[in-house]
Amino acid sequence: MVLSVAAVSAPRLARTLRRGAFLIALGVAFGFISAVAAIGWASAVRLPSGIAPKDYVTLGRRGADTGLFHGVASQDFERLRNAVPEVLWAYADHRRPMTVRGADGGMHPARSRSVSASFFALFGVPAVAGTLTASAAGTVAVVGEAFARRTFGSVDAALQYEVRDMLDRPAPIMGVAGGGFQGAFGEDVDVWTLDPPTLPASAGATPGTYTTIMRNALTPIGVLTEGASIASAQNLVEAFRFAPGRGYMAATERDRAELVPGIERRPDARREVLERLVWLGVVVALLLALAFMAVLDQLLAEHYRRQDSETVRLAVGATPADVFLASIWRHLAWLAATGLVVAVSFLYIADVLTGLEPFASYIGEFSFAQSVGGVAAGIALLTAAFALSAGAVSRFVSRASWAAARVAKSAPALRQSPVRRCSPLPRQVS
Repeated sequence: MVLSVAAVSAPRLARTLRRGAFLIALGVAFGFISAVAAIGWASAVRLPSGIAPKDYVTLGRRGADTGLFHGVASQDFERLRNAVPEVLWAYADHRRPMTVRGADGGMHPARSRSVSASFFALFGVPAVAGTLTASAAGTVAVVGEAFARRTFGSVDAALQYEVRDMLDRPAPIMGVAGGGFQGAFGEDVDVWTLDPPTLPASAGATPGTYTTIMRNALTPIGVLTEGASIASAQNLVEAFRFAPGRGYMAATERDRAELVPGIERRPDARREVLERLVWLGVVVALLLALAFMAVLDQLLAEHYRRQDSETVRLAVGATPADVFLASIWRHLAWLAATGLVVAVSFLYIADVLTGLEPFASYIGEFSFAQSVGGVAAGIALLTAAFALSAGAVSRFVSRASWAAARVAKSAPALRQSPVRRCSPLPRQVS
């Protein structure tokens, strides 16, 4: 008795293990597809939230010796603004940590950037409290809405506090940036210190985009003026020459200015990411083809395994609709289980891919929307694979049933047809 039960349960256990391994492998494959979809979204949609859509350009210094894309020195920024009047310029310095005293009296860590006076006006970022313009009296600060609520309790209360700039000077908070704006380069920034507009603007340029504080890693960002084209601006940029500097990674006379479309601090990383995406796209196409064939084979095998039991159900009174609905619910349960594996494997695979270059320096971490979009894309493709495979299996079974019905209908006629006797062949006499 025990042996007979074990003999019956062993094949069932084997089928369950095979089905579980199939669902896990399928979920991991579509988790990888979801991660690639999230990378594609993060690479294609680079306009941060809270920024008005405009014809943005970014300028950098291409090192003659290193070939790398660097920022520019502050002494070159005014010369650049005068040399390329077809672009309205602003700048942003590199990100640095700071601490801010909050409403509870404690010191809170914050990520900050020093920006030009026209930074927020250039991007069209709305203010939810105060103003986002600079002050001629000195350096002022702007904080993000989420940081203001978290640190000061409310956006209005934030205007009563101050932060310390890069020279440890007090910078009163003059405004709170809204619209979900967290930085121009897709990375979270909590505090922006606005440099005072100490020099007048040149003709055609945005007022107040330069400061006397000397820095070596400014990222000039601009918007093309009405009627200007990136080609004409590029011609002016190519004629620009940097002033030789001193120190590590300083400019030389052989360095050239390079203008790239969009808000892009790492054009080299973007090019490498696009090259990697081409190869990842080929892998995704192969995975989709293999997934379709695997799901088709699994559904077809499941149909033949359950064919006898479904025939018995029909014989004892079940309707075809009952059998069909049971099959639908069973496939939906498979799809839900596989979708859960897709979501879990996406978290691990996305963490691994974004930790590798060039994705680490170009994308960093996925936002919540990008993660949800990637998982949704993977589950949508998984659902499409199930639907197409189920449709193919249904057509195959229908044709097989139709052929079997024709054979069964013609069987009585074959049995009633007279059998002709063939005369034996004559013997050959040698």
